[in-house]
Amino acid sequence: MGIRVNDLLSNLNIDMTDFGPDRSGEHYEIVSAFAYLIGVKKGIFEREDGTLDLTVYERLERDRHAKIIRNLCMVRTAVVANFHDVCVEIQQNYKTMTSIPELVPTDALTYLHSEGIQVYGNNREPNPFLIELHTQIKNRINNCQKLFPDWINWEYLRDLFVFPGKYNDAYMKKIAGEYYAKRSYYPYQAFMHWEAADDYGNLLASDQKFMRHVYSWHGDGLPDLSLVTDVKEDTKQAIYKFIDKAEKLIFVVDCENSDPYSLCATLNALEKARTDKISKLILYDDEHAAHAWDVLKEFISIPIEYVLIERLKDNKSLADVKVTMRITKEFYENSVDSFVIASSDSDYWGLIEEMPRASFLMMAERAKFSPAMKNALRSRNIFYCYIEDFYSGDNSRIRNAALIRETNRILADRFESLTADELADIVFRNTRMDVTPSLRKTYMDRYVNNLKVKIDDNGMIRVVAEAR
Repeated sequence: MGIRVNDLLSNLNIDMTDFGPDRSGEHYEIVSAFAYLIGVKKGIFEREDGTLDLTVYERLERDRHAKIIRNLCMVRTAVVANFHDVCVEIQQNYKTMTSIPELVPTDALTYLHSEGIQVYGNNREPNPFLIELHTQIKNRINNCQKLFPDWINWEYLRDLFVFPGKYNDAYMKKIAGEYYAKRSYYPYQAFMHWEAADDYGNLLASDQKFMRHVYSWHGDGLPDLSLVTDVKEDTKQAIYKFIDKAEKLIFVVDCENSDPYSLCATLNALEKARTDKISKLILYDDEHAAHAWDVLKEFISIPIEYVLIERLKDNKSLADVKVTMRITKEFYENSVDSFVIASSDSDYWGLIEEMPRASFLMMAERAKFSPAMKNALRSRNIFYCYIEDFYSGDNSRIRNAALIRETNRILADRFESLTADELADIVFRNTRMDVTPSLRKTYMDRYVNNLKVKIDDNGMIRVVAEAR
């Protein structure tokens, strides 16, 4: 029964040598959102040979806060870029900002006016107009923080929209001069706050290039390359071929030796049509593993079987034994011919070696995967990859869900012995008040239903009631 490993992988043409991080797939979500906000023209998004994502443009067009910033930035760029001609038109030809569409986008001004944002007034000088644009952007840009992944240091991005210093005529002249001097260096010539000391080429060529520079300008490095890049397409194709050739496939996870967030990113980075072929995901977890495994089922569509392992000794996990026995059972009793094992534990080599008729693919964490295990897998031409190399830039939802769930779990453990009614009974008894139904309802509405969590100067968490 089944397919032999060598037969399965002989036509994959995969180089099993470990050359380091297996990343090359670029992403463009961050640069597309940034380009939209600074006012890059829609036509750039529509170019077939471009990198900016038109779907991001269309999504942000439906976001009021994003559209306001975009129009403010478009007008600001136009006024700075055409400053001399704008001066001539409004000072010598007595035009207004709304009557020179060849210099200032009047449709943007009309939209801003529809949102109650009056930026042009009756100024006969462009500088007060520019100062108002700068001020509006500074006051409103934080509304757009939610458009970017949580992992990004928002202050780094905000800095590209907001000019520091006191907004006056001299300052307007200074920053405009900097723009004129190196206008071609600015991404799509959109005006923004940065030191264009070098020609970076297309700064918005990819999320990786853009965020590397943004972080480096602040003397910082990216927290994780997988936040902005994906694995090579060859890696995905190897996984797809493994899945396609499998007759029946299950995915087994040693939770103690795998990361829930990286694994979620890996599964979400693969084509759903392929992952749908996985019969089930079996999670072998124990009390020492991360609670985030509890929320994994909310973010992937594969059926999940969750197996909790009790330890006989605190310092000894039984996961590898349990996984080995389960895989053996699935192969011989349920005709499962192919297995993906998510673990960095080299103990599984014994299982793989003793089951030559089964097909295996390993997904491990780079830092925990031993050279000996990699050499052993190569010797049998068994494909492996690293789960932290898959794109994880959109993994904030599972991280946030895990944080919220664990916070609520801990708080529930600490307060599980006290109900709201019991709290009210104790309070009224200790204060020796006569309790009427009306007083009790008022107390519950004003105080119990509005308890607040505060942290004191010593870092202690306190649940407090406050007068309203």
